[in-house]
Amino acid sequence: MGWNEAHVVREHPLVVDWDSESRFYFVHSYHVVAKDMDAVLAETDYGVNIHSILGRGNIMGTQFHPEKSHRFGMRLLKNFAENIR
Repeated sequence: MGWNEAHVVREHPLVVDWDSESRFYFVHSYHVVAKDMDAVLAETDYGVNIHSILGRGNIMGTQFHPEKSHRFGMRLLKNFAENIR
């Protein structure tokens, strides 16, 4: 829980122009494990790599709260609004 980085592992419109030092606010002590690694867009290191952004087609999800993640979260929400159809 707390602030941590999300490292892009696959290109997707949600993560275009990604700042490699983007930090996001994680609130939960649980995490999702993707059955299909092709859906994993970003990972975060918490002693193990967790799947912090998932996406397939126009369905996406984040493990963190973009609305509480300041400029980095705003960038992700902007990408969603401008690039996802």
